[in-house]
Amino acid sequence: MNHDLQEMIAYKKALDGIISPLWLAPATCYIPLMHSKDYHLCAQDVSASEIEKNTGSTSIRALKSLDVKGVLIGHTELNMTCEEKITKVKLVVKSKSKAFLIISDTQEEFDYQYTYHVLYNQMEKVLDVLIPSDYENIIFIYEPSFLVGSYHSLNPEFVSNLFYQLKMTLEKQYNFSFPIYYGGGLTNENIEPFLTIENVDGLLLGSVANDPKNIINLLKNDKTRH
Repeated sequence: MNHDLQEMIAYKKALDGIISPLWLAPATCYIPLMHSKDYHLCAQDVSASEIEKNTGSTSIRALKSLDVKGVLIGHTELNMTCEEKITKVKLVVKSKSKAFLIISDTQEEFDYQYTYHVLYNQMEKVLDVLIPSDYENIIFIYEPSFLVGSYHSLNPEFVSNLFYQLKMTLEKQYNFSFPIYYGGGLTNENIEPFLTIENVDGLLLGSVANDPKNIINLLKNDKTRH
């Protein structure tokens, strides 16, 4: 919700010609405007209904017709239930699109060192309703709820170790290597370690992505992978 039409036109112009594995998630009304061969388009949300009668919502069929390749599901600010997330993930992967699923914990859960168990429980509930052929279309994103809108990230080493544990357990149980991204409190000042640290497969950029110059500067680093 950070840009008007003229600002989005300028945003797209700034990214023209960029060569990168970038996924861009504009507000739904700007998706047609932001279409480009230089990056993939991702929607910020999708309707949980296949019936297509929910006024004000957007169906996965409509998104795919706009060449949207993925959907961000369960952002902390939307306060979705686990059941809503699961329904949306199933719809998205069924359409052969990428489901970028937000998993999260609370400040209290983090303080009591429950984060691993809380996140794994969320992942397991989703994966248990999918079939193995769906696995390649799901990407998990850990976004601590208590860091949304802040300018402080978690310790990169902590995130790396956490992701390593999650990946090993998931691979053992599901025989598949699931990518896990990190998002939460990332700024120009603290993002650099996350670009190279092990076990972090990508980053969800929040307010730092409001200025396209920040994205361009990050992607100039050859070590940036996603």
